[in-house]
Amino acid sequence: HLPSQRGLGAAYWKLGRDDEAQESFVSALRLNPELPEANHGLGTVLLAKGQIEAATGYLRKALEQRPDFLQAQESLGLVLAIQAQHREAQEYLSKVVTTDSQPELQAWLGATLAETGRTKEANGWLEAARQKSQNLAAQFLTEGARFIANQQTQPAAQYFRMAARLSPTAVEAYDNLGATHASLGDFPEAIRHFETASQLQPTAERYSNLALARAMSGDFRTAITNLEETLRLKPEWPAAL
Repeated sequence: HLPSQRGLGAAYWKLGRDDEAQESFVSALRLNPELPEANHGLGTVLLAKGQIEAATGYLRKALEQRPDFLQAQESLGLVLAIQAQHREAQEYLSKVVTTDSQPELQAWLGATLAETGRTKEANGWLEAARQKSQNLAAQFLTEGARFIANQQTQPAAQYFRMAARLSPTAVEAYDNLGATHASLGDFPEAIRHFETASQLQPTAERYSNLALARAMSGDFRTAITNLEETLRLKPEWPAAL
């Protein structure tokens, strides 16, 4: 019965039936909590559902039970990178990511290396990821939007940052980063990203967002300048009136 529950969870997961996969892995662990494969399976399902903290706990448990579990190292490295725990994420990802790995994992390893000052290695992995998938930045934007829809702002910011890292001219990445940091009350970061977006592709909406972020940070003089630019680009823009 126990192997069948674990196997059923894996089968449901492969079919994209997340809820049934989760139920099967939970049932397996209820019978035996010391199953690294079931802990990893449940952690992976929870990660896909955006339940980051819960996923981290199950993935750590899987590795405690089986330290050489490569899939669990990969998954834990990913979930730690999403939480901006760069050094620990790098520790796990560097053990498992190779030139044959999925481009998403190569990109996350590149990001953790960049965040810890290993720029040359970081650039190598990021370029490898770009070469494998031309649409990778767009995929990160989509994932970030999914986290926003689930009201999980911090993980969303990491995905938007990855999109900008992979495609420095992807204006949507900076739009989303600006909005994400503004919602977190981090207006200096919001301003930085809104400025980049406005420089890449000036629009009334972008200058209006920049003006609002500056006003919220107390820089009313520059906010007025940004609003004037908003009206120059689109005189009927309602948010600037």
